[in-house]
Amino acid sequence: MRLSTKIAVAFVTITLTLGGLYTYTHSTQTRNIVIPSTEQISRMNAESHDRYIVMFKETATDDEIHKYASQVESTGGKVTHPYTSNGIMKTFTGHIPQNLVSTLEGESPVEFVEKDSVVTTQ
Repeated sequence: MRLSTKIAVAFVTITLTLGGLYTYTHSTQTRNIVIPSTEQISRMNAESHDRYIVMFKETATDDEIHKYASQVESTGGKVTHPYTSNGIMKTFTGHIPQNLVSTLEGESPVEFVEKDSVVTTQ
């Protein structure tokens, strides 16, 4: 088979697979190829970012905290522990893109942004 034909077959196979229309059959076995949904791909991409704790000053309003949490989500991150108004601290944690970490650190209602890690005692 010529190279151009192989490329065309590969292109059609990929196109059909992405559309969920391609099923692989070999002898007596039939296997459906599972393509992750857009939501699953987004979640995998978001979780590739480091996880951070964002702590707000006591003077920060609920609206400000929710605004920054939404900004994390809209820039490809994922809030894993959202802020609740009945919580003890004004904070949320999540997988945050590095460029947004720098931006958050400079915002007035933000007390600090710290990389999340496991803390142990002896």
